[in-house]
Amino acid sequence: MRAALIAALLLLATPAWAGPRLKVAGGEAEGVALAGGVNVFYSLPYAAPPVGPLRWRGPRPAPPWPGVRAAKAFGPSCTQNISAKGWGPWTGEFSPQGAVSEDCLTLTVWIPAHKPGEPLPIMLWIPGGGLTDGGEAAAVTNAAALARQGIVVVSINYRVAAFGLLAHPAIPAEPDGQRGNQALRDALAALIWTHDNAAALGGDPRRITLAGQSAGGALTYVLLAHPRAKPLIAGAIIQSFPPGSERLPDAEAMRQASRKFGQALDAPAQAVLAASDEAGLNLFVDGVNIRDPGFAAVADLAPVPVLIGVTADEASWLKPNLETHRKNAETFGPDFLKLYPATNDAEAQGTALRADRDANLVGLQRWRAARARASGGPTFLYLWDHPLPGPQSAIYRAFHSSEVPYMFGALGPERPYTDRDRAIATVMMRCWANFVKTGDPNGGGLPAWPGTGVMRLGEAFEPLPPTAPDVAAFFNAYDDRTGTFVF
Repeated sequence: MRAALIAALLLLATPAWAGPRLKVAGGEAEGVALAGGVNVFYSLPYAAPPVGPLRWRGPRPAPPWPGVRAAKAFGPSCTQNISAKGWGPWTGEFSPQGAVSEDCLTLTVWIPAHKPGEPLPIMLWIPGGGLTDGGEAAAVTNAAALARQGIVVVSINYRVAAFGLLAHPAIPAEPDGQRGNQALRDALAALIWTHDNAAALGGDPRRITLAGQSAGGALTYVLLAHPRAKPLIAGAIIQSFPPGSERLPDAEAMRQASRKFGQALDAPAQAVLAASDEAGLNLFVDGVNIRDPGFAAVADLAPVPVLIGVTADEASWLKPNLETHRKNAETFGPDFLKLYPATNDAEAQGTALRADRDANLVGLQRWRAARARASGGPTFLYLWDHPLPGPQSAIYRAFHSSEVPYMFGALGPERPYTDRDRAIATVMMRCWANFVKTGDPNGGGLPAWPGTGVMRLGEAFEPLPPTAPDVAAFFNAYDDRTGTFVF
């Protein structure tokens, strides 16, 4: 009787809001216990707030916090223009919502139940957003379902727009002698924090897979060649960033672009954001953090397994038409029209998307061959082709980033998902989790993913037929001639 009374009193003394606790380098945090055995700790600082004299500087170590930090909800996203309803194919769930702030260098951790003493592999997610927006708090990257596959998932904020790119000569140089590329420096700091705190997260510091989509894929790719990051990376997932498809400016070009800011260096955040829209800022070759205009030379990459691919309709947000088709023909030459004929806007839309898809797949296969020649690790290629249901699905199809809610299993109420969508998401999550665990998406009775060729994901899970010889020859000749996808 007495024992029962003591237990009841202890229960009454425990606050109703008490949640799981996590102790990391900065201090102790209290998170939220989710259904299915996942604990989530929101918006933990991985670096000091980049405010005041640190506004334009690389990240500094996060100071410790007193007491127990409430980690029960997302904090502010890094300063950006947020559209509650989104735009084009990207409805609101693709963007972080709520407050924005320059004090934003935080990350969120999803930790599944696991046996003590058996550390789990970790996936560190670097969100996309064109280096102008994005962050840890988007609904489509809610990682609870993915974590239930038996992996720790970490998702980060990093500075965007001018805050993440400015290289003005008035900014003090970093210890490496360079300025700018703050977005990359932030992502590196988050990787180091994750490695150093892996054991506290229930994870294995030797099994960290970097993963990113679009701009996040670009940052992932650069980190694969960064001397400080390479020893910390066991594998990489690169979504919708075909290496070699874009060239980076040099340091002088970014200094000139940064000079346009003038007095905006010390302006309020919204004025800086407005000025950055016209500045033409980007990641750039600084000779230390980024050494190659193709983001990273293949020979410099960590020799780890890489899973990489694109969506079938990457360019659908541009709504290509007959005029687009004519410009493509001017770019690629007269033989383009033989492979991709079109006489009206309706035909041109499908033709332009098919041409872009073929060019990306040829480029990815060139990159894999280059990795093999450079003794890189195994490379698994994919094409995602399932149209996301929702507004104007027939126009946007399998648009840029449409695979993201499926690989996270974050199919929310914003779109009319069906049981088929949920079945696709289940397979996608298992493929991604397998790769994080083993460096190979195969296993557990999933459809066999070939080590050569390209795996089709979405509408079916099967190897794609080989690229038609005339198509492969056309784009290979173009790439050889122009230096695109040349490694």
